[in-house]
Amino acid sequence: MEGLVTTMQVAGDAFVALPMFPLFEIVHYVKSAMTARGDIGAKEFACKHPLSSLVSMLILTCGGTICSNLLLGLPLGEPLCNPIPLALASIMWFLVFFCPGDFVYGILSTFTPKATIVVLKDLRRLHQVSAGIRLALKLHPGAWLLAIAAGTARSSGGSLMVTVDRLMRGAPSARQHEFLKPSYHTKASFFAACALVAQEQGLLQGVLIIPRSVLMVALALAMIVGSLSILALGCRDPFSAVSAVLFHESDEAPSPAVGANTQKGSKAKKND
Repeated sequence: MEGLVTTMQVAGDAFVALPMFPLFEIVHYVKSAMTARGDIGAKEFACKHPLSSLVSMLILTCGGTICSNLLLGLPLGEPLCNPIPLALASIMWFLVFFCPGDFVYGILSTFTPKATIVVLKDLRRLHQVSAGIRLALKLHPGAWLLAIAAGTARSSGGSLMVTVDRLMRGAPSARQHEFLKPSYHTKASFFAACALVAQEQGLLQGVLIIPRSVLMVALALAMIVGSLSILALGCRDPFSAVSAVLFHESDEAPSPAVGANTQKGSKAKKND
């Protein structure tokens, strides 16, 4: 048991010290470009309005920094201070959208590259959660609710900015956004932020004594297992069961026929 803990602590220390640039950041840019390209009508819009498409994709890329800075009162233009990430993200956008024969998009759409991107993206996501929490507690010591919000926003800002991306393309969808129906990764980032803040504030001392590096490895493994289960096995969001029990939430939407019959029935009752 001690050997396992030691191994996890060594792995955790290596994970915490792992540099995000360039590999993990490039994976993030690729994932953002694939998300933008996968939206309905995004390819046609990029062909007609390439500059708007590029700007909207860059907003997805920098969404985490923008959202967390908004919460912490920091400059929203911080991503513009370093042109190298913006240049790399622009290159990824061009390759995903305009590579001849859709060669890059076709390869990245297969299972193995998707799974690799998911794993590396989750590792980066947890790093962003930790960075957001550390920054929030540095600026506002003891503000643990703000730290949780900043960590979640920094890691899932791209998902939060999807609505802005669609508005820029003139294709808003009021029924699909993270506040209405959070994705698995946003929920996982939130719970990871709660765990890290609890450990940072010493709230786990009476329950579980665990180094931060070991906790990050455990959270990373749980996040990766959940993501790969959804991708490879088509499993449901693991948090949906909790939502169903607590809030009686149902993933099943009423069919158009049922909705039409309901409306007809209500009209008939009014006429009677």
